[in-house]
Amino acid sequence: MTLPYQVSTVAAVWALIVADVGAQCCCCSFPVNGQAVYEAQPVTQYRLEYETQYDEREITVHRQVWETQNETRTRRVSVPVVETRYQEYVVHRPVWETQTQTKQYTVRRPVTETEMRAQTFTSYEPTTVMRTQYVDQGQFVNQVQQNPGRIRKRLRFRQRTSYVDSVTGQQKFQRAGLYWVPSQGRGTTRVNRVWVPNVVAQQVQEKTYQAKQEVRQIPVQVTKYVDQVMTQEIPVQVLKWTKEPHRDPYQVTTYRYEEQTENVPIRVCKWVEEKKVVKVPRCVPRWVPVTVTRMVPRPVVRHEQLPDSSIKEDDTLQLSDDKWHSHEELSADLVMDEDAEPEQFSVLLLPADAKDVPEITSFPIIGDEQAVVHASHEEDE
Repeated sequence: MTLPYQVSTVAAVWALIVADVGAQCCCCSFPVNGQAVYEAQPVTQYRLEYETQYDEREITVHRQVWETQNETRTRRVSVPVVETRYQEYVVHRPVWETQTQTKQYTVRRPVTETEMRAQTFTSYEPTTVMRTQYVDQGQFVNQVQQNPGRIRKRLRFRQRTSYVDSVTGQQKFQRAGLYWVPSQGRGTTRVNRVWVPNVVAQQVQEKTYQAKQEVRQIPVQVTKYVDQVMTQEIPVQVLKWTKEPHRDPYQVTTYRYEEQTENVPIRVCKWVEEKKVVKVPRCVPRWVPVTVTRMVPRPVVRHEQLPDSSIKEDDTLQLSDDKWHSHEELSADLVMDEDAEPEQFSVLLLPADAKDVPEITSFPIIGDEQAVVHASHEEDE
């Protein structure tokens, strides 16, 4: 149960108490202070816990058993068979023979002779000749060069004139006014050094060599080759091929298929059933009682003494029995939530001089029937 709900319940209780006090005192009024006292009360709660239990169960298990058995197997086998065969062939064997052949060949023999041959020689004789040579005997001369100024367009006033259109050939008039007229600026004068040629013909002596041919008879050794036929007997090796028959044996392997039967040991796996008892875990829920301590608020009332009050300090505030006979009846009337615990509330009337009471909630009285509640919204531990 949260603290706001408890405070609201206490406020309702105090409203009934104040109404009862106002009915008993009639015209008497005095300030009444309400307080709540928290008491520790043990409460039993249940907590859900789980525990593991083991149940015995009989199961069937299949176990592997290996056995050795003989199995008859038939297979087809190829058996090699060796045979002897003969191969006949002819071999050409080389035979060398010596034969004599007559061989003729031509030989060129050298023959040296002395002959007189005419040989032409060229000789050069010096000759002096006059040759005309042209020489430039010019000089540098100063030459003045005039450079015209730049042509620019300027605004100038012109009188009314007539002119002939170059396109149509008609005469037109030009009105007086400002026109852009091309004008040439002042030119510049520049002096350049220029070479002036002066070619003069001169006679120069020149020495030349003229060719002169002479014929002379000179003895010359001349070698001539004369052909001569020579005959010679030469032995020659002649190769001849002779046929020679041969017969060679050779081995031939053939394969013949046969059926063979044999016993082969093999291992066979069999599954054997066995009964076995195992423990199966099972999770079982269980509610376990747990004792906790809760702080339960209990409302109390005390009054303050006034100077002119006719109520004594020792007097306590009494409730009428016709309105509130028991603690259970008051709690049953104040239940606003089906989860609330009305039996946790009780009313205790204290004198005005009571001390050591924790003041948590105050209920000041406004008039005779209304109460204002000021509570802190904190949750109950």
